[in-house]
Amino acid sequence: MSYCRIILLVYISKRSVKILNWRDFVAGWAASTMSTTLVYPVTKIISRQMLFGVYPHTAVFQMKKEGLKYLFRGILPQLYQRTLQTSIMFGIFEGSKSYMKTKYNISNRTSLLLAAALAGSCESILTPFERVQILLIDPNNYYRFKNTCETVNKIVRNNGLKEFYRGYTVILVRNVANTCAYFFLKEELIPKELPFESAAVRTAIKFGAGALIGAMVTTTTFPLNVVKIASQRVIGGDNRSPWQVYRTIYKLRGRRFTRMYLGGYPNYLRALLQWGLIQVTYDHLKPLLYEI
Repeated sequence: MSYCRIILLVYISKRSVKILNWRDFVAGWAASTMSTTLVYPVTKIISRQMLFGVYPHTAVFQMKKEGLKYLFRGILPQLYQRTLQTSIMFGIFEGSKSYMKTKYNISNRTSLLLAAALAGSCESILTPFERVQILLIDPNNYYRFKNTCETVNKIVRNNGLKEFYRGYTVILVRNVANTCAYFFLKEELIPKELPFESAAVRTAIKFGAGALIGAMVTTTTFPLNVVKIASQRVIGGDNRSPWQVYRTIYKLRGRRFTRMYLGGYPNYLRALLQWGLIQVTYDHLKPLLYEI
């Protein structure tokens, strides 16, 4: 690496330290840790529906048949990915938005959308975690891959590091769209100060608003997750484009777009709980961390 490139990286890293605040990252990480663990069984039901195009009762029956032994199989990649993703989302969004507004005098709405797009793009570097999780939750791989470490080792040895980023394009589009929509709606719909004296009432309102916004956003982009999972369950071979994968799924599901939403209802319920918890936990934890 040239000296110019090294100097540039050091300069960027020093500027980033000044722009970003560790408290935003920690608050996002803690909020996501709790919510991801609580809703993981529902996540597995949804993933089964997207993998095999089955209805909720069929997915639940499959999981009951496998037993508790496999209930939390695949949670580690999911936990790493979700907690880091939420940490990056809040940390980079808060820091870059504040920087753009104060340094370049950009309007609130423009800086919000630019910061959200940047945060969503940065989240996409975590694609390998989603890749490993999909392989672990697919029942066809239960005896092929024993755990996360073995899965990673086999992919690196047999297919190379590039294989971890299969499905990256659709994940990038999904993350940017979700993050921009989430922060835009949050800014427009949730007041900074709620006119209620009761802390319980304020918490309930924030939970409900965060839950509805998160559920609406993730449900809108749900078909992108279906395409992502179909792409990532394959190992080796041609890396097909998202459009090619979508056309294949569309044909397999009887050319009915509504069947692209198999798993959509449980996903909506999961998102309600998950994003409600994230919203409330983040809003309560962030002020406490800033007192340190």
